[in-house]
Amino acid sequence: MRWKTLFLIIVFSLLAASALADSAITIEPIKNSITLIETASFQLTISNHALEKQRYSIFSFVQGWDIEPFPLKDKIIEVYPNKSKSTIIHVKPTVTFNPGIYGLALNIESDTGEKYMESLSVYINPDRPLDYLPSIKVAVDMDNEINPRETQTIKLLLENRNPLNMPNLVIKLQSDLSEFNKETVINLAPLERKTVEFTISPSPFQSPGEYFLFFTFEKDGESVKVLPHSINILPLTPPFDVAFELEESFLKTTKQVVIKNLGNIKDTQTAKIPTSFWQYFFTKSTGYSLKENGQRYLAWDLTLQAAEEINLIVVHNYRYPFYFLILLFILVSFYLYIRSPFSLSKSANSITADATLSELKITLHLKNLTPKTLKNVEVIDLVPGIADIGKSLDLGTLKPHEIKHTKKGTLVKWKLAELEPREDRIITYRVRSKLKVVGTLKLPRAKVHQKKKTAYSNTYRISS
Repeated sequence: MRWKTLFLIIVFSLLAASALADSAITIEPIKNSITLIETASFQLTISNHALEKQRYSIFSFVQGWDIEPFPLKDKIIEVYPNKSKSTIIHVKPTVTFNPGIYGLALNIESDTGEKYMESLSVYINPDRPLDYLPSIKVAVDMDNEINPRETQTIKLLLENRNPLNMPNLVIKLQSDLSEFNKETVINLAPLERKTVEFTISPSPFQSPGEYFLFFTFEKDGESVKVLPHSINILPLTPPFDVAFELEESFLKTTKQVVIKNLGNIKDTQTAKIPTSFWQYFFTKSTGYSLKENGQRYLAWDLTLQAAEEINLIVVHNYRYPFYFLILLFILVSFYLYIRSPFSLSKSANSITADATLSELKITLHLKNLTPKTLKNVEVIDLVPGIADIGKSLDLGTLKPHEIKHTKKGTLVKWKLAELEPREDRIITYRVRSKLKVVGTLKLPRAKVHQKKKTAYSNTYRISS
């Protein structure tokens, strides 16, 4: 367990350091499965991303191991800006170790103060068959291309090729992937064939790439066989998961939208939630309107890491249009309350044969604008002093109630006992000019009055 803990500490330390580093360190195994008399080898590549040349020192202080670059002059490597350089690291045990997996620390330090600690995984196999352990033939039956969102079944087909009984045989499945670390104990009779099965549920967000599994067989605490096996985790790019929670208040809805990348690699997608044209018009968010196949969406273009999620706030606010409608209703009601219940328009035309305005026919068009009957309505018009209205003239079908001469002209008044809802009433009368008028004659406004309500007509200009 100690080497596993050491390995995890090393990995997390490297991940934290690499976020701000100006260098990149990669190690690829060339031969890392050896016996005690063999030498393991790894390819070390250093990439300098800084703007200046850097010198890197390579060293290791793991007791019981000889870990040196080859050639030895590569203990210090110079790497120019934006360049990479590779060397070989030889690893040889100097004392006797039991067969198994060993994680060894390799230190790299730059002259600018960067420090790295890389792990070298070395697998030591037994150098000779053990007298007390028979020969075991192993075949691995599993998918090499692995979808991390699917449960995996690993079958080991075992054959005891020795007529020796093996009780309490420990089979360990070991890997850098924690979900693949399993262990079981079986009894393997002489010359027996047996199938051992492991069920694995990988992390659905495991980064894609090649990984190694090691099947280790142990008898009485001694590792007697190590079988390596490589697998490939497939990249997954499913659609982003979009979920939201609603918080409703008066004419206002707040959505907390949670968008999550369910894949195992960094991905860029368009996340969207359904909306409508009017809803979008009253929506506040960082998204934009998108229309697909006749459906309108509120959409975001997002780039998320594997398993990363982001929270967005969408607010649908209908309060302002509601307040606007209330204000509009109040204004319309106020207008209807204060406006005149009737309208009055005035027009005139000349009825003489010559080009003068000697005699005019004046028309007043009165209309009840309300749905109710108006009573005691008075219509008053002023005839200019230049004209006169006499008894000999045609005063129309509705006779004036009163004709009164004033300094400003002649007042003509009509009284209507009632005016039906929406009723139109036409009032006509004639006036005669005291002089022959050539040019334009301005007729003043007439007015209509009922209780406290008064309305005025337009002024009218008539030309000869």
